[in-house]
Amino acid sequence: MKFQGNQNFALEFMKSLFGMSNYTYNLLTFYLFQYIFNTFVKNDGYLWKNDHLRQLFTVRISLLGVSYLMIFNSLGLPATHVPCGLDKNGLPIGIQVVAAPYQDRLCFAVAEELEKRFGGWTPPS
Repeated sequence: MKFQGNQNFALEFMKSLFGMSNYTYNLLTFYLFQYIFNTFVKNDGYLWKNDHLRQLFTVRISLLGVSYLMIFNSLGLPATHVPCGLDKNGLPIGIQVVAAPYQDRLCFAVAEELEKRFGGWTPPS
């Protein structure tokens, strides 16, 4: 694969592993994924399938009244609910914080900051 004129991608990629390339490893990895996407995925109908799946998921959620965050629980991702006060009708408002697997500490840290900012749990009147 050639890129940026006549430069050989594979050679530049190998050089980047040893810090000898004019390009960073991250840039070359991004370029590789972009090349793979444009070559194999873009014209293979996967984008249409992804859009179709997104539409089905959105319709199912809105019809069933299921929490939008149920998918995170199903995937086993850490999630923390943060109460953020009451709306103008006195109903509770909250935010769900979700993190990557085994990153519970991030959920708690963000929840703590949000709680400080919005006042946390407010008893209903």
